[in-house]
Amino acid sequence: MVGALCIGPVEAGQSSDGPADVTNPAAPKAIALVPDAPPEPVAPATIARDSEGRATVRAVRLQQPLRIDGALDERHYQDVPAMSGFIQIEPQPGAEATDQTDVWVSFDNDNVYVSARMWDSELDRLVATEMRRDSNALFQGNDVVSFVFDPFYDRRNAVLFTVNPIGGRSDSQVTNERQFNQ
Repeated sequence: MVGALCIGPVEAGQSSDGPADVTNPAAPKAIALVPDAPPEPVAPATIARDSEGRATVRAVRLQQPLRIDGALDERHYQDVPAMSGFIQIEPQPGAEATDQTDVWVSFDNDNVYVSARMWDSELDRLVATEMRRDSNALFQGNDVVSFVFDPFYDRRNAVLFTVNPIGGRSDSQVTNERQFNQ
């Protein structure tokens, strides 16, 4: 697991709902679900890394739903710092990403939003050939971005969402680290 989504109040007195009273010692504190988890990001930061490079991200509560239009022009994207500084899985595991990527995780009463702005210095080499939903071909050479949520924070079970640049998409479930249900 690369990171964890911080949904409850955090040590610095910040919560996913907004600032908490840091002067009040009785203010809610984060519950450590995993003892060796990376630290929680202190608002306004949205990502924090430990010495091993593992990350914890903070989802930001929205006051109104985002428009799903691909423009990323709402005030939210100016006011909330993007997560960045990602590392490669392929072709060089652990190396810094070759191009800039900015990601925001946010939520309202009805939805969780994952927004990303990705740069590509070699756009002519982009591969996007599959538009069928849940097609295995999506994972066979297409450039994709995937988001994995670990809803039980157990590092064993997850839901996976994948999309390519032309709208091919897939959602899957991972159980016990290896059983993949697309």
